[in-house]
Amino acid sequence: MPGQPMTSLDQIRRDLRVSPDKKQHQVIAAAKETAKEYLRKGVSFIWNATNVTRAMRKQLIDLFVAYNAKTKIIYLEPEYQR
Repeated sequence: MPGQPMTSLDQIRRDLRVSPDKKQHQVIAAAKETAKEYLRKGVSFIWNATNVTRAMRKQLIDLFVAYNAKTKIIYLEPEYQR
């Protein structure tokens, strides 16, 4: 999806200097705020995250639905060896 803005949890962690093994509240809050900015403007964007739990997926889908956003979920499964 070239050219689409992306909200990347990994990038936010780097920007905020938050280790992946630490609490992620600050990272998630920043990502959701960025997503809300896109949603308010009606801008299509990518939410890029790994190991998203079912509870987190529900929160995100609920957020997107609240803004009447069309939502597409793409799941990639790596090979077992990876």
